Amino acid sequence: MPLLFKTISDLLQALEDNAANTTKALNGWLDQRNRNTIESWIKLNNITIDSASVDVVAVLSALFPDKRTDRVYSLKPPSLSKILGRCFKLGSTRRLQLEEWKTPGCGDLGLCVERTLRETEPHPVISRITFDEVDSTLLAIAAKNRFSAPKVRETAADNAVETSKQLESIYLRLSSNEAKWMTRMILKDYPTLDFKSYHVLNSIHPRLKQALDVHSNFEAAVGLLRHQEATAKSQAQSRVPLRPTIGSKIGRVPFLKGRSIKNVVQLVAGRKMSVERKYDGAYCQIHINLAQGEDCVQLFSKSGKDSTADRHGVHEAIKQSLRIGQADCQFSQKCILEGELLVFNDVEGTISEFHKIRKLVTRSGTSLGAELDSQ
Repeated sequence: MPLLFKTISDLLQALEDNAANTTKALNGWLDQRNRNTIESWIKLNNITIDSASVDVVAVLSALFPDKRTDRVYSLKPPSLSKILGRCFKLGSTRRLQLEEWKTPGCGDLGLCVERTLRETEPHPVISRITFDEVDSTLLAIAAKNRFSAPKVRETAADNAVETSKQLESIYLRLSSNEAKWMTRMILKDYPTLDFKSYHVLNSIHPRLKQALDVHSNFEAAVGLLRHQEATAKSQAQSRVPLRPTIGSKIGRVPFLKGRSIKNVVQLVAGRKMSVERKYDGAYCQIHINLAQGEDCVQLFSKSGKDSTADRHGVHEAIKQSLRIGQADCQFSQKCILEGELLVFNDVEGTISEFHKIRKLVTRSGTSLGAELDSQ
């Protein structure tokens, strides 16, 4: 049986209730309570990487919407609240109630949506909308957005419906509580939740967190585990090391920010460490596959987005620095590198300031925030 959206929203609401009923002095209790809630929910709904009736990638997308950097909706509270006001045909009084998120202390837009709808909501509300429907709608909205990842945009339909109409087809079938979580999912922000991601990942599969360290997107990580389990002939073989794949960004190692030299020494705590000069540039992960010929370079940004087209200006510099096509090239087929994208001033012989990068790197073909920059 397909997973209902209500089932997802019930879990999110339970986690919100856990946080609301816990003081800061009982954070350990909250962590255990959340773990029990998550594990019970995943077991009850049979959420596994091999589940035939549940799309585990869609479930992960719902629980961690901020990780779906490949999907861009271009919807913020001001624009989304206007769409919802028209969708629900709100009068002036109820529209003001919906806009209370602008007032400090009145909650986020999701909570205001719930309060506004609850007053006129029939009881009991019976919602049978599936999460697959919701996820498909969000994908269709993202596919129309030029800031979404190339693979997402490739799914765009030729006869795409207006975003407001797509949202209306979902919202009008949701309860007030479901509408709250739908709103927060679109905005990729769960301000009232405080749970550990590894409780979810470990409950679905003991190696899912490790797979996400190797492949930072849900589809690739789940696909890697499925492939490994399908090809393993024994339990020992299913535990072999997970390896990176060209074309799928590797998860970044977590970093700690030092506030001072003394603080850095405390963070190191006697461990061995390497030190390198920090240049003020833009992080990039470079994937090279020589089998692709001239298109052998693929670039990923810090967020995980495929920025190959936006950074086309550095492709040739990368090929030259790696000696691609030369006899002294240090690899034969594939490699993955991490580094900082910098602008070098040939006239002055120095590395330019960070903001100069904005003139040379676009986002989906658009220069952002560079209009007033000096040359």
